[in-house]
Amino acid sequence: MTQVVLTCGPAGAGKSTYARRLEREGFVRLSFDETAWAAGHREHPLPPDVAAEVHAGLQRRLAESVGRGEDVVVDTSFWSRASRDAYRAALAPLGVELVVHLLATPRDVVLARLGDRRGTSPHDVVVPPDLAARYLDGFETPTPDEGPLVTVLTATHGGTPDGEGQPFRRTAAVALVDGGRVLLGRRTAAKTWFPCLWGLPGGHVEPGETVLETAVRELREELDVVVDPTDARPVARVDGPDYSMDVLVAERWHGTVRNACPREHDELRFVTVEEARGLELIDGDVLVRVLQAVLAAAAQRGAASSSSTRRTR
Repeated sequence: MTQVVLTCGPAGAGKSTYARRLEREGFVRLSFDETAWAAGHREHPLPPDVAAEVHAGLQRRLAESVGRGEDVVVDTSFWSRASRDAYRAALAPLGVELVVHLLATPRDVVLARLGDRRGTSPHDVVVPPDLAARYLDGFETPTPDEGPLVTVLTATHGGTPDGEGQPFRRTAAVALVDGGRVLLGRRTAAKTWFPCLWGLPGGHVEPGETVLETAVRELREELDVVVDPTDARPVARVDGPDYSMDVLVAERWHGTVRNACPREHDELRFVTVEEARGLELIDGDVLVRVLQAVLAAAAQRGAASSSSTRRTR
């Protein structure tokens, strides 16, 4: 199925860098800033009529790409719900559901990046401090009730102790939710990637696999449970120096969770966010924010009901 991603975040959040990474993964990238720059516009915000014209052109190109069956990422701020809804409405006749990828970049990082801009390229447009503050204060953060939402976080540590000479790895992980708890596993000391640390079950995306196929396979191999693909949905993504991790959430599964692959984990545990904070986590602060996004998405889908109504044995 064709995927359409809207990057979402204020100026300086890292949307263009993220969109280029998706482009390397096979997406067609459509950039608002590059289109405006090519038309001679060097200052932001653009006049409303000019911005509307740029968006109309992007939507035409988006429809053409979707018609060819291409995966597409639209790179602009999508700072308001109205702007996101406009693209939803444009795609509705094509039967494609877009996913918003929210760049959850801290305010201080955003302001520091904007302060370094010099106006040399489409992605280096100068944003004065007062305008930057207005952008941040006026940003309408998307929530799961609006539609499919993926929270994008940046990890500072690589997957291996030294990180030198390691190939980039694309991985998939699944958050099994039982009430207000999420399943974590402690990786064995023998693991090359993140040994002895707690994380979500999952693994590397093999050639020819989709993220969803990887997730379903890894759950079966590691936990001896089966998740129907329709019961798993994307909720977060972590981008590290030498890996990316797409996180899906599932509240329903077939079977009883057990440690079916002891070489991967030496312990499994359902934990709350607060309990997770007391564990040695993979990229601790980042994983905590992933768990918060997971539980927010689960709560939105009514996952607070009793586990007996969510799980089948």
